Amino acid sequence: RVSPLLLELATIHLNKFSNKTNPCEIKALLFDVGGVITASPLLKINHLEEEHNLEKGTLGKVLKSCELFHDLEKGKVRMDDTVLHNLDLHLNQHLKPENFIDSNKLIQCIESCVETPLAEVVELIRHLKTLGYKVGIVSNVFFSGEKAVGIYGTSLLHDLSPSCIVLSCEVGSRKPEKEIFQIALDKLGVSPEETIFVDDIKQNLRAAKEMGMATIHADPNQLCSHWIAELNKKLLKR
Repeated sequence: RVSPLLLELATIHLNKFSNKTNPCEIKALLFDVGGVITASPLLKINHLEEEHNLEKGTLGKVLKSCELFHDLEKGKVRMDDTVLHNLDLHLNQHLKPENFIDSNKLIQCIESCVETPLAEVVELIRHLKTLGYKVGIVSNVFFSGEKAVGIYGTSLLHDLSPSCIVLSCEVGSRKPEKEIFQIALDKLGVSPEETIFVDDIKQNLRAAKEMGMATIHADPNQLCSHWIAELNKKLLKR
């Protein structure tokens, strides 16, 4: 049974071809993975903060300022015991002893969220492809051993057959850097104005918007049906 959201997409597609005068017609969609195609790591991190009596957002701020974590996502270093030890030092240097965070537990939180895709989003991506849209993946991720973590190291992403998969640890650039977006746009052969980008982190969305892309926030506190409905509206406006 086709969901109402996908039926709405089909209607949008028919309308698109009945009016070809729009110079900024959307041709491609870029999706993040964690928090968009799969469950959100942000929610798991929030639960970890609660367990350790930390203010919500504390770990996000720490990771945002952690050059070692950025190097992990850029593929400059790979996850091993030494990296975990140094992450422990960075994570806990401003925390009280009773709030100690085990970096290995934090990494496991992130990995556990990107193992299984959300069925409704998988259905959406497949339907978008049948309607002729180019679909790309742009995600910050790090190597664990020889493979990218979670879903990235499996065939699941490839089974969706996106037009491109751009992973930060493979291209040496991470969101919100504009270089990683440009790599994806070049692979798809589209301009920013012809592209919609979906992510759960507002900072990443701001960078894409500055380049000229339309953006959608996949709010981790809402069901994916909310941002899918917003996507439908954006496509209809175009």
